[in-house]
Amino acid sequence: MIKRYALFFAILTIIIIVGMVIFYHYHQSILIKNKTRIWLINSLRQELRGELDMNKVSGIVFSLATDYRIEKRHDVLNILMDTASRFKKIKIEELSCDKLVDYFITLSFISKAGIKIDPLKNNSLIEKCITKATSNEKTLWSFYCCRFAEKGICGHISDSLDLLESLQLPDGSFSSKKGEYKYYLTSHAILALYFCNGNQDAVKRGQEYLLGQMGKLKSNGFIDELAESLIFLKWMKVDISGYEEYLEYINSKVKDDGSICATDISSCVSNWHTTSLLFELQNWNFGYSMLDY
Repeated sequence: MIKRYALFFAILTIIIIVGMVIFYHYHQSILIKNKTRIWLINSLRQELRGELDMNKVSGIVFSLATDYRIEKRHDVLNILMDTASRFKKIKIEELSCDKLVDYFITLSFISKAGIKIDPLKNNSLIEKCITKATSNEKTLWSFYCCRFAEKGICGHISDSLDLLESLQLPDGSFSSKKGEYKYYLTSHAILALYFCNGNQDAVKRGQEYLLGQMGKLKSNGFIDELAESLIFLKWMKVDISGYEEYLEYINSKVKDDGSICATDISSCVSNWHTTSLLFELQNWNFGYSMLDY
């Protein structure tokens, strides 16, 4: 009988210790996420006070919008509402095409968070921008048109998809003659073709290229590219071997204030894009992703 009690209490002790360890790590993840949230809110608020970098606003809003869907925090709601209010004052006719696509994507993210926005629409302006867009801009326009836009707003984007497919290299990556950064053109082109139901062979080869690069991205300390690969591949429902290992590596590089650098180098400066990608990955710990709803 004594041995049975001893065994029972030993097992109970182990269960309690394991539970405490799990609770500790969960609590730490909450603390880190809170710091990351505050860092992004402050960065976005500062951006709203001056001349807008539309790409930066869009990049920060997407992960905050996911977070609001999860926790319904007033501080996140307030910054998203402030962003929407600022955007309502924008005359879209005065925006360059590269800023216009970020304008529409940003409002789409805010809308996905449950905040109803009715952005001004100008079909002819959108079609004109799509026609003359750079390769990287075409990936963004295609992503917006196929994932968020109301039917008929973008017109035909088949020419854009054909152009993107023509830029794919034998190894599955994408490259243009205008010197656009190969990695981001590749990741964005694959995502655009995926959501636009483009050439599935091109999508598959692109996904395999990204999967094949992830180990190199980690070893070279390219945190931004690695985090984006994790997110984009998950959005496309691709299984990632070593996902937890990559995630652990990224989490190990988070600074005390919750931010993170784009590259793993000493004395680096925190990067808004990488920190927003980090925040989206943190949101996934709670079972949510921007494109899941």
